[in-house]
Amino acid sequence: LQRSRSLFFDQPWTQVVLLCLELVDYCALPQHDDHWVAARAGLPIEVVRDCIEALADAGQITKRGQHWSQKQVRAINMQRTETDVRTNKAFWSHQAIQRFESRASGMFSHNLFTVTDADFKRLQELHRSYFLAVRSLVADSQPGERIVLATMGMQALDG
Repeated sequence: LQRSRSLFFDQPWTQVVLLCLELVDYCALPQHDDHWVAARAGLPIEVVRDCIEALADAGQITKRGQHWSQKQVRAINMQRTETDVRTNKAFWSHQAIQRFESRASGMFSHNLFTVTDADFKRLQELHRSYFLAVRSLVADSQPGERIVLATMGMQALDG
């Protein structure tokens, strides 16, 4: 459990590789192919190989026939230190920015505005509700066909 939690923070790309192993297209391959995972995830082959090794060492995946598959899925409390959590969020936000700057397909939007303090609190509530609705839809969406990075943020710029 501790090794799984450590991978989440220390090797965040393992989570993308893990998701690749759940995709319908991966399961349809005749056998595991690091190059396919690398191409699908947009990662260097060395990163994929390191991630597979780390996931196997942590016991998160096992070889079943010709494919790697996730062992029994269990909820893992990913809270460590506030610094770890912020670093992880910054990593994924940076990935979203890099994709945007490289003109990758996707939805990118922003809105800059002024509101009352009361409306800012309401916007924060809406943001939390939206986040929970996304998580609920994701939890019910089977089988896996796409790997998606959703970044959501809202901050007061004036303090």
